Amino acid sequence: FFSLRSAMLRLRSFVPVADLCVSRLSGSGAVQFKSGMRNMSVTPIRPHFPAELVAPEIERSVSLATASAKELLKYKKGLAVKKQQSHITDTGSASVQIACMTEKIIALTAHFAKHKKDMAGKRGYQMLLAKRNRMMQYLMVTDIKEFGRVIDSLNLVKEAKHLRRA
Repeated sequence: FFSLRSAMLRLRSFVPVADLCVSRLSGSGAVQFKSGMRNMSVTPIRPHFPAELVAPEIERSVSLATASAKELLKYKKGLAVKKQQSHITDTGSASVQIACMTEKIIALTAHFAKHKKDMAGKRGYQMLLAKRNRMMQYLMVTDIKEFGRVIDSLNLVKEAKHLRRA
């Protein structure tokens, strides 16, 4: 019989707990969930850390394959921020905000496919779409090159066609 607590106690002398708590999406393995398939793997985020010191049970338990929808959204937003940043501390520029809103919109779209009667959520979804469109409009007026780069990297060409030209 395996318990997570006993495995953590066995590994305490080998592995810092902070290194156990994060894994990354790599797209190599598929995991079956009630909601469908997720392409997840249990590769650690810190590649310098030797994976053979971590028990497979712990590795699976802290991977994104077992993450909640909220944790997955947080991880995907973090990836989007890193992709759109112009420098390491850039977290509030228009392109980063558009990327974060896009990830949230994608998650909400999947939510509404399952929960068709969530009208209060749909109102928030519509407000988020309008906010992203206003941010895209602002970026188009202020920095057209950055706007084009963001549109291409986030695959928002269809959404960008509906914006008014200033």
